[in-house]
Amino acid sequence: MIKGFKDNLAEQRERLKISEQIVNNRIHNSPFGEKTKALTRKWSQYESFGGVGWGVFEITPVIERAEGAYLYDADGKEYIDLLSGFSVSALGGCNKEITKIIQDQAGKLTHFFDLPHVERVKLAEKLTKLSRIKEKTRVAFGVTGSDAIELAVRAARYYTGQPYIFTAYGDYHGLTYGTMGLTGKGCLD
Repeated sequence: MIKGFKDNLAEQRERLKISEQIVNNRIHNSPFGEKTKALTRKWSQYESFGGVGWGVFEITPVIERAEGAYLYDADGKEYIDLLSGFSVSALGGCNKEITKIIQDQAGKLTHFFDLPHVERVKLAEKLTKLSRIKEKTRVAFGVTGSDAIELAVRAARYYTGQPYIFTAYGDYHGLTYGTMGLTGKGCLD
């Protein structure tokens, strides 16, 4: 008998459910050193199993530092960063030039909520020019990947006039109320 979409969906949702016993088994069977295993146990005590780390991966190491394309766990074991910090660190971890820019900016201003500041005005101007859109263009800033997804959904609905968004089941799109309906991974246990 060929399984239907609903059967496959139900099986996939069942596989995504995570219990404390499953997490403990994952930690016990992991290839990590003792410091990393201890930190992973602590992580499991204080953070929801619905987070990305538990829902997307079997088990992920607790990373202590990064250098370029390399990550290092609490035991000093080296990993190649194939995720680039989920794409936010495409220039490598602790890139010296980027680190200096961040340090310099932190000495001037670290946060001004969603209100204008000098660097924000410069970035908005640069982004509108890089867009190559001929009509008058403005940007909408977000502070998280979930914000980016929600803004993209709003822009797509505005542009197309259509209410529906098509996503691949099992993708991860964020944990805000607006993105949870698009996300097939994890749950907030």
